[in-house]
Amino acid sequence: MASKDSKPSSICPECKTPQFGQSPFCEHCGFRLRSQETALEGVPAITPSQLQSVSRGRASTQEEPSITADQVKQQSPSQTFVEGLPPVKRQPRQPQPTPAPPSGEYSQPAIAPAEISALMPMAPPPPNKLAWLIPLITGLMCGGILGTAFTWIGTKNSNSKAQEHLLPASPPNERIAFAQTSFTQGLDEPTRARILRLCYKLSEDADKECEQDTLLKDEYPQESVTVAPFHIDTNEATNAEYNACISAGSCDEIDLKTCQVYTTQGLQISLRVPKILLQDEHPVVCLSHPQAQKFCAWKQGRLPTHQEWELAARGSKDSRIFPWGDSWNPDHANWGEKDITSTSVAGKLDGFDWTAPPGLFHKGDSPFSLRDMAGNVAEWVATDEAHSTPQARGGGWTSTPYDLRTTKRITLKQHIGRTDVGVRCAFNP
Repeated sequence: MASKDSKPSSICPECKTPQFGQSPFCEHCGFRLRSQETALEGVPAITPSQLQSVSRGRASTQEEPSITADQVKQQSPSQTFVEGLPPVKRQPRQPQPTPAPPSGEYSQPAIAPAEISALMPMAPPPPNKLAWLIPLITGLMCGGILGTAFTWIGTKNSNSKAQEHLLPASPPNERIAFAQTSFTQGLDEPTRARILRLCYKLSEDADKECEQDTLLKDEYPQESVTVAPFHIDTNEATNAEYNACISAGSCDEIDLKTCQVYTTQGLQISLRVPKILLQDEHPVVCLSHPQAQKFCAWKQGRLPTHQEWELAARGSKDSRIFPWGDSWNPDHANWGEKDITSTSVAGKLDGFDWTAPPGLFHKGDSPFSLRDMAGNVAEWVATDEAHSTPQARGGGWTSTPYDLRTTKRITLKQHIGRTDVGVRCAFNP
């Protein structure tokens, strides 16, 4: 974050706040700052008028006018000559009598003298209306090759820079103790209004998706709540921990065939669970809500309640939007690398295409030093009388910035796992 004395580099077009960094996203709301061009950098974009001229040229069916016999008569044969020599005077050709065909045979009709070809100047060919496309296509191809090369170089550099904010290895999974604490739960009215405004602007079905009771269900009204003492893990559970529970006979094998494979492009019907998500050091995914309960019971714990999880994520001092504060920062979490319009971003801004080993994004820690409370994997929470349908909190590696807010809730099917949902256990003191 730049100092207050530095000059802003740009103004966010969405929330009108000054930007001091070089990130392509707004430091406050996550909105893309750079407009998306349809042409490569350095190559002029095709304008709508040019596209119309091309379509008119392709759709035209008008034929060139043909030369008539009268036009042939009017052409002067003496106009054709070799440069440096006097023109040759040609004698008019006398029509030859056509011999009568033998009796009983088919005869061709006689050719009129005016239809006999004569030497005359040829008109220049009509101009090719699509000739301008050739240099344009050539330029685009060359620009594409150069752009690919520069993108590869830039992505390689951005990947190396993306690793600068990461810890070299996952820190140990410890437990944080909470005394009885009061905090503010839910979203305030200005934040709700901003989220709803963005939804109506960007959603394809705003009337259905952007109703406050649907989009922000259980995230308002904002209220003060008191949470009893509890403990909670600092890290998300890993595949190695869950496999140990299976070996102990306390956990069930995860059915990868029924796991819903979610990626940054949404639900993928025919895609198998990628092997990288199953590595020991990565967070466990694809477990159902009952399986998450059994795992935490094996650890002599339980799933955290909604109030416990939100307190651990946002702290008790303020009602911050993200675990680290109110301003979005792309290198504080393992997220979906998509801007607020759900458009995928080229390159790996956070350093990972899939999940990351828990605890690496130390700059995104919550006020109580809990890690990955935003991003990486969403986490199952306990059901209660007010929330009988299982839900997960925190967003995951497929999420957009606003889906990583500390109040976001994902309603899920109880017995179906997802590739972006894991677990973090809580404990009674």
